[in-house]
Amino acid sequence: MEIALALVGLFVFAGVVAALVVKRLLVVCQPHEILVLVGAKRQVGGHVVGYRLIRGGRTMRTPFIERVERLDLSEIPVEFRVTRAYSKGNIPLAVDAVARVKIDG
Repeated sequence: MEIALALVGLFVFAGVVAALVVKRLLVVCQPHEILVLVGAKRQVGGHVVGYRLIRGGRTMRTPFIERVERLDLSEIPVEFRVTRAYSKGNIPLAVDAVARVKIDG
C-alpha cells in the first residue's frame, strides 16, 4: 500500500514538473505580431539561417539555445510637420500630417 502511494505521488510530481516545463517553453503568437526565434541554426533553401519566423499559432522553443523576440504588426502613427515650404507660385505653406505605417505580415 505504501509503495503504491509513493508511486502515485511520484507520478503526480512528474506530471506537475512536465506541465511547468511545457508552460515555460511553449510560445504563443498573438494575431497582431510575429515571433522571431533567434539562435538555432537551420538550413532553408540552401542557406544556413539562425532564426525562425512564426506568424500565428504556437511553437516550442529550444531551451538555452533560442530566445524569442516579438515584432509588432499593428499600425504605427508617424506625425510630421513641414514649415517654410513654398508652393510653385511662391505661396508659403505649413503642413501638419499623420502617416500610418504598417508592416506587412
